[in-house]
Amino acid sequence: MDRSPTHRVEHDPGLEWQKDAGPAIEAPPDTDPDPDPAAVWDPGAPRTGICGAVTPNVVDLPAGAYRMYYAGYQTPQRAYVLTATSQDGLAWTKHPEPVLAPGGPLDFAKCSEMCVAQVPKAPGQPARYRLFYEACDGTAVDARGVWRILSATSAPCDTPLIKLAATFD
Repeated sequence: MDRSPTHRVEHDPGLEWQKDAGPAIEAPPDTDPDPDPAAVWDPGAPRTGICGAVTPNVVDLPAGAYRMYYAGYQTPQRAYVLTATSQDGLAWTKHPEPVLAPGGPLDFAKCSEMCVAQVPKAPGQPARYRLFYEACDGTAVDARGVWRILSATSAPCDTPLIKLAATFD
């Protein structure tokens, strides 16, 4: 498997970090009864943790840009894999649609907690990537159920990810 440049750095960044003043991606506010997971909200709106934006995974794009995949919780029982892009790694623009949405038999309630890796490619073929993600089928009380690691494989280049039927229980 080709090694993705994600999580590789030329120099050790060390142990001292300065936190940014605000979030890179804001969670939905409590005042939105049915939040669109890809929407943008007022940063001052009240939030108690009903909804969330968690588990970022950032990959390098051509020409020095970045793509962040992250889990967006519409409610504690409903999660999506969302994405945002950035030219500088500081200011992020959310994509208006989820990359992966719950709804299949194995991920009926949640698609979340993802990781991206490059998959082997044939010489002369474009790069493809696999996104592994946590999935919950929602078959138990309160939309809980069986949790699995599922995967989706990208189409060549910059086209959307395609869910795979294969699962890893």
